[in-house]
Amino acid sequence: MTQFSPIIVAFSLPEIAKRELTRLNNNCDKNKGIDFNLHIPHVTLWMGFVEDLKSIEKEFYRVFSSLELEIQIKEQTIFHGVNGDVLSLSLERNRTLEILQNRIHHFFEPFRVHGNQNENLSENTVTYMNDFPNKSCLNYDGHITVGYSSNLAYTTLNKIKVKEPKIFLAGNNCTCLKVIHS
Repeated sequence: MTQFSPIIVAFSLPEIAKRELTRLNNNCDKNKGIDFNLHIPHVTLWMGFVEDLKSIEKEFYRVFSSLELEIQIKEQTIFHGVNGDVLSLSLERNRTLEILQNRIHHFFEPFRVHGNQNENLSENTVTYMNDFPNKSCLNYDGHITVGYSSNLAYTTLNKIKVKEPKIFLAGNNCTCLKVIHS
């Protein structure tokens, strides 16, 4: 039987940004499932379910591993989601990030399969991941999720340098659980 892997392709954040995101996340409702002591803060580039990940991950890392770019934080936003308000840091739109997201989208879309709810992922997470193509390419809205909160928080984080996008095992609420490497 073929196994479908729920994955997120993303940039993990540099240590200074991880510390700041963890500080902000400490003021959020961790009972809803986003806790940066357990999950990896990230900038999502693509997400979905793929079949036979082993056959494509080596090629992904070969093509995309040497990338590096600087991303500006535009503002904090509150997204009113199905499970509650989510605090995020919106990223400034820039051509380099948009082109990269578009290329990664086109790399993974031929391998996308429709995922179903299972014991590891909630129905809302599966629905969001299956619907990601509608949030990709021209509709891509780069952000860093901080956690469930209806309050803005003070942060000095205004730009970050990210490099080498990775493939992560996806968890509930579109969290990154661990890096996937062969």
